[in-house]
Amino acid sequence: MSETGIHRVVIAGTGNVASRLGHAFKAASIQIIEVYGRNTAKAKALATSLGTSYVTEISAINVEADLYVLAVSDDAIAILSQMLPPLHGLVVHTSASAPLPVGSFSHTGVLYPLQTMLSHRNIEFSEVPLFIETNSDEQTKRLCSFAGQLSAKVIVADQLTRMRYHLAAVFASNFTNHLYSIAFELLAVNGLTPELLHPLILETALKAVEGNPEDSQTGPAIRGDVKTIKTHLDLLDKRPDYQQLYENFTGLIKNYYSKRNE
Repeated sequence: MSETGIHRVVIAGTGNVASRLGHAFKAASIQIIEVYGRNTAKAKALATSLGTSYVTEISAINVEADLYVLAVSDDAIAILSQMLPPLHGLVVHTSASAPLPVGSFSHTGVLYPLQTMLSHRNIEFSEVPLFIETNSDEQTKRLCSFAGQLSAKVIVADQLTRMRYHLAAVFASNFTNHLYSIAFELLAVNGLTPELLHPLILETALKAVEGNPEDSQTGPAIRGDVKTIKTHLDLLDKRPDYQQLYENFTGLIKNYYSKRNE
């Protein structure tokens, strides 16, 4: 049993974050009393996997929970908050960018996990940074203690701090992942094997987390290898959008290390 006063949790949402948080709660033996979702099939599927019940109408949400987790899109947070019935529990969203939820409740906050999530992939939640904010010192202590059941990395952070971490995360994860997609495509369309990039991808990621990425940059841009750069651009002659991307990154790397070495 939690010592935080947060024992009974309702999850609003059925997407990737709702699913992964729900399973993290379940693994930590936190009682999930209900799942809310507009889509009956999705709400039922998530609730079944978590061993709980579900509702599809806002008016039917259980009002006896200690914590309500709004694991929905940023655009939906304000709308859902205003539609919720009067609640005595702590109402939190999972967004990096949105302000504290406002509605028919007194206790509000944020529980933002800094991690990319897909519903079908298990995550070691003890290593996931959880960013916390609430509208009172008392609720911050409660939510921090609760979050400590999930992760060893609980950080109290205001909206601007969360947004700055999220911006960095977009570069580190979302943009990087799209570059992986482009790299795989460039090989696959030529009948080559994308899987041969796997060791390179893993080594690059390891270097980034084990040291300073600035110190491990390699490639033709940092070497000033004009001949190789031109060859690569020629190979991209049928994809001017990728040519532009290549030139932009090459220029960024050149300028970055030029200034660093001044």
